[in-house]
Amino acid sequence: MKMKTIIYLRTSTEEQNPENQLKDCEALAKKLNLKGYEVFQEKKSAFKDNVKREIFNQIKKAIQEGRVKNLIVWDFDRLYRNRLKTIQFIRNYSKLGLKVFSFRQAWFQD
Repeated sequence: MKMKTIIYLRTSTEEQNPENQLKDCEALAKKLNLKGYEVFQEKKSAFKDNVKREIFNQIKKAIQEGRVKNLIVWDFDRLYRNRLKTIQFIRNYSKLGLKVFSFRQAWFQD
């Protein structure tokens, strides 16, 4: 499966609906002219270290294999709730050619 852009939606609980983030992320993809994206959803905590996020781990593997070049999230805290981990993720994976876009932190792209 060849991927270029992924929209990653995450909520912390089963009760929350990650679809609420989708509209904003799709608008950002359109604004960035990123077409042909795939949407991945996960309902797992990004705060607790002992929680296995299978979907997020699959995305990281695809990035490492060079199959993902753009990652769109609603907010950077969808990646990790810990800011240091988020910064490390962005730095490490940008070395592999990944660009990370956040709807709520549009200033980051500027």
